[in-house]
Amino acid sequence: MELLIKSNKGFSLIQVMMLASVAGILSFITVNMMQNNLKINKRLNAKVSAGMINASVIAILNNSKSWENTLSANQTMTCLEDSADCSSFGDLAEPFELRDVHDNIVKGFTSTGAACTGFVGPSVVGPNGPLPGVDHCPFGVELKFLPDCVDDACENPLVGITGVVYYNPSNRSFSFNPEKNKIDITRTALGGSFALLCNRFLGTYIHASQSCTLADIIQQP
Repeated sequence: MELLIKSNKGFSLIQVMMLASVAGILSFITVNMMQNNLKINKRLNAKVSAGMINASVIAILNNSKSWENTLSANQTMTCLEDSADCSSFGDLAEPFELRDVHDNIVKGFTSTGAACTGFVGPSVVGPNGPLPGVDHCPFGVELKFLPDCVDDACENPLVGITGVVYYNPSNRSFSFNPEKNKIDITRTALGGSFALLCNRFLGTYIHASQSCTLADIIQQP
């Protein structure tokens, strides 16, 4: 009878403390696993977004209209736009501002790859150090170009374009190496742009009809 009474007393204080400790440990492990999984998912999403943005920027660089707008918007690219001598560049690549087909600046991107404004690059420094990024525009691209002159002949050269895709949100919980998202392409200075070719042959390009009117430079006998 005495044994039955003891068995109905329930858990002792030590047993309750042991159960609480085990539950606490399990909760701690579960929370850590959830945080690690969340961090891994964010890292994977960032890599996918960066790859998508990389491909999008390359497509813009290879678009004739975008390239035409880019040449017109950057004074350092005047020799490319005018088919003039670009040999003064030497071996130093120059940064430039990329434009799209609508002549909009291409600089920042959302996580879905859409263009946005307000990107803060990691090199932007304030009084207290690097400025934090912004969540609505966490990705950005920085580009440089260098004419590829051959044997001192540097009119209408090939153009080497390099760059990286940065990821800089307001609070990043994982490392992101921009060197793994490099942009490295080579394209022609004119790139088959009808407008640039028209201007090269002293013609007048009409944007509305996308036609070229050539000047009558043939002298009549």
